[in-house]
Amino acid sequence: MRRSLLWIAISIVSISMVAVFSLAGCKEGGGQEVGEEEEEVAEEEVMPTLAWVPKTLDNPVFDTGGRAFQKAGEDIGFEAIWTGPTEADAAQQLTVMEDLISKGVDGIAVSVTDAGIIGAGIDEAMEAGIDTITFDSDAPDSKRIAYYGTNNYQGGVELAKLIAEALDGEGQIAILTGKIGMPNLDERIEGVEDTIAADYPNIEIISTQLGETDMAKSVEVVESFTLANPDLDGWIMVGGWPLFTPVGSMPIMEEKAIAGELAVVAFDTLLDQLDYVKEGSVYALVGQKYYGWGYDSGQILYDIVVNGKTFDDPFLDTGVDVVTKDGGEGRISADEMAEKWETGNF
Repeated sequence: MRRSLLWIAISIVSISMVAVFSLAGCKEGGGQEVGEEEEEVAEEEVMPTLAWVPKTLDNPVFDTGGRAFQKAGEDIGFEAIWTGPTEADAAQQLTVMEDLISKGVDGIAVSVTDAGIIGAGIDEAMEAGIDTITFDSDAPDSKRIAYYGTNNYQGGVELAKLIAEALDGEGQIAILTGKIGMPNLDERIEGVEDTIAADYPNIEIISTQLGETDMAKSVEVVESFTLANPDLDGWIMVGGWPLFTPVGSMPIMEEKAIAGELAVVAFDTLLDQLDYVKEGSVYALVGQKYYGWGYDSGQILYDIVVNGKTFDDPFLDTGVDVVTKDGGEGRISADEMAEKWETGNF
């Protein structure tokens, strides 16, 4: 009887041990061990969530960057959130950032509408442990880790040189901007004004007009000011809003420019703008790296969040593209830039 009980006990222990080892080595789904599956799930859970916040969702320049950011998320391996205000309003943009902070995203890339207001939002994000960078428009006095974009002051210098080239160094010009207080636009204006004052004494800036970063409003401003000032020789547009509309939208400006009575240079190099260069109503465009705003900032932010990347110099200058009708040394022709947009080969 004792021997029988002993064998029963031994049998129970053996069965238990077999069950344990069998469970540990159990494979599911054609050969994956449970332990391995749990490890893979854990790896998936650490995929970072990164957010891309432009100044506004209704500007074509940010559409390219937003789609590029989503593509970066697919290629690199992060959850991409593309969100922003419906208009270029700092209070709205701050609300968007605060919502992202409350959701606990891992990183934010933001194009700054107002350095003071959004700079405070950046500091709030950083204090919450959310790595934050800027693109396109910076808040250099904030705690942001890095800025990826154009040297906007130098962009203004390029615009001034191009208008001087088109006017042979003399004439009356007006500047079109969006809203006063936007860091990138103000820096471009400063670059224009400093260069004109230092190098082109026979060029006079007679006015700075506000287009409110709105296409329709900008078209109205350009047309009405051009009509009211028949002696106007040129426009410098530090943002390309009126040129995002189809050719023919500004008949007064276009007719004078094609006749050689008005020179126009502008920021941005989108497809619609290239049509103005091709027809001869715009002398030159200065463009930014729109695709890189999204894709490269996604890569930079991922490297910061996941790999702890740091920067000796936080200003990551992308440089600019200069587009004219025929191109030339150091420049891109309108047809060449159009091909880049059509093929996506930037």
